[in-house]
Amino acid sequence: MKRSPLIRRIGLWRGTPLRFRSRRMTRLYRLRRKFVGAFLDGRQCEGRRVIPGECFGPMTVHEAIRRSQLGEIIPGPKADAQGQRFHALCQGHHGYVTDHPTDARRLGFSV
Repeated sequence: MKRSPLIRRIGLWRGTPLRFRSRRMTRLYRLRRKFVGAFLDGRQCEGRRVIPGECFGPMTVHEAIRRSQLGEIIPGPKADAQGQRFHALCQGHHGYVTDHPTDARRLGFSV
């Protein structure tokens, strides 16, 4: 069997860069920003009475079903079918809920 030398060529090349997010996800995140603005308008932290510690930081929206578990990020029929709930939490309590999943389930902030 005749062996031929490897031919060196230019590496892989794309004419355009890869897209950071798909068009569908970009649209979904635009809707998410509108939802977050409307949802947090005039709300206070839901965790200040049941979670230890002081409130601090900006308000955030916490999803009961995590995104890694394919939970919806905006309300709608699919979120209702999943049983997705949204909570207004300050950054400090949101961190507590994320770091203590057992307490979060017991208090109803996670599924």
